[in-house]
Amino acid sequence: MARRRDAPFTSEDYEQMHYFYGYARGNAAEAARLFREQVERRGDRVLERWPDHRTILRVRDTYREGRLPGTIPGRLPLIRDPALVEEVIEEIERNPSSEGYHPYHIQKVQQLKPEDYPRRVRFCQEMLRRQAVNENFFKTILWTDESHFKRTGIFNMHNYHIWAVDNPHLARQANFHEQFSVNLWSGIVNEQLIGPFQLPDRLNGKEYLNFLTNNLDPLLEEIDLETRRDMYFQNDGAPCHYARIVYARSETI
Repeated sequence: MARRRDAPFTSEDYEQMHYFYGYARGNAAEAARLFREQVERRGDRVLERWPDHRTILRVRDTYREGRLPGTIPGRLPLIRDPALVEEVIEEIERNPSSEGYHPYHIQKVQQLKPEDYPRRVRFCQEMLRRQAVNENFFKTILWTDESHFKRTGIFNMHNYHIWAVDNPHLARQANFHEQFSVNLWSGIVNEQLIGPFQLPDRLNGKEYLNFLTNNLDPLLEEIDLETRRDMYFQNDGAPCHYARIVYARSETI
C-alpha cells in the first residue's frame, strides 16, 4: 500500500505525543519511542522527521501555557474554517468595539516635498532659540494663511473614523492653491484675529503683492502700534509668497 509523506506534525500528532507522555509517566524519551511505534505500526504515513524527547517536552510546555503546539505565545491559533472567519468579520463590522477596535480620526496635513522636512527642523530650532531669549516672542508673530473653499464641500474629520486595535496615525493629504472658487486670507497676532479677506481665486505673486501693498495695512489698523513695531510677518511655502517682487516687499513690512 502506498504511503503518503505528511508535513511534520498535525494537531492529532501533538495530542498523541501528550497522551504517551502521560502514559510513560513523564518519560519524554519513552513517549517519543511509543509515538513512533504507533505511526509505523499503522503503516499509512511517513513523517519528515520523528519527535525526540525535546519535542515531547515542548508539547508538554505549550499545553501548560494554555496554547496549542505550533502557535506563537500571545497569539490566537490560526482559524481556517471559512464559515467561522466570515462570521467573525460580520460581527466586527456590526460592532468593532467588541474586538477591541477604537475609532481614530484621520488627520489632514499639508502635502510636503522631501526638501521641506529639514527646513521644518531648522525652523523649529530657530523658534525655540528665539523663545528662550524672549518668552513673548510668539505673540509678536503675525501668523497668516489662505484657505480655499469649493462647492463640493470640505473634509470633516469629526465625522470620519478608522476602526483599529492600535492607532494607525493615518493622515489625509490636502493640496492647496489649486483652482478653488473662493480664497480667503486671515491672520492672528497677540491673540487678535485679523481678517478674513477675500483674495483672487488664482493667487500669483502680482496679486499677493497687491494685497500686501493696498489691503494689509487697513486690516492692521486695530492692532496697537507697539505690537506692529515689533511684529514679524509669517508666510508659508505657497509659491506666490516667494515671488521676487513679494519677497522684496516683505522685507519692508
